[in-house]
Amino acid sequence: YDSNSSVQMAHNILTEILTFTKAESSAVMATAFDYIVLFVCDKLLGCDFYLSTFIGAVCGGTMNCFINYNFVFYSSDLKKAQVVSRYFIIWSGSIILNFLGTLFFKGVVHMKAYYARVVTTVLVGICWNYGMQRCFVFYSKGKSNV
Repeated sequence: YDSNSSVQMAHNILTEILTFTKAESSAVMATAFDYIVLFVCDKLLGCDFYLSTFIGAVCGGTMNCFINYNFVFYSSDLKKAQVVSRYFIIWSGSIILNFLGTLFFKGVVHMKAYYARVVTTVLVGICWNYGMQRCFVFYSKGKSNV
């Protein structure tokens, strides 16, 4: 039994919980912005629901990248261009997954459009976005995000 390794393990677990909590808080804020844009485009401007979903995802994703870069993963040692290019790769996957998930839950499962969007957002956010951002987008060789 090594008390130093137990203390280090407890510290790592608490750090991971804090990072996850901050990342999910950022995701909630970005998602709220995404949904506001979706609603404005869909209901107020009369755009197609799927186009509105895409525009909302672009706006929310941009906000999420900014918050995560500055306040969640503290990636100031990474060049912004590097983060943007990595984020774009993962974000593209996220947009595709959000689009296909919404299409699936609305078209195949026959959920109401906004319910389909919420279910998809939660699944993509936890199963794809967090891990990929933590281990790829904001990963720096100088520090461990894992």
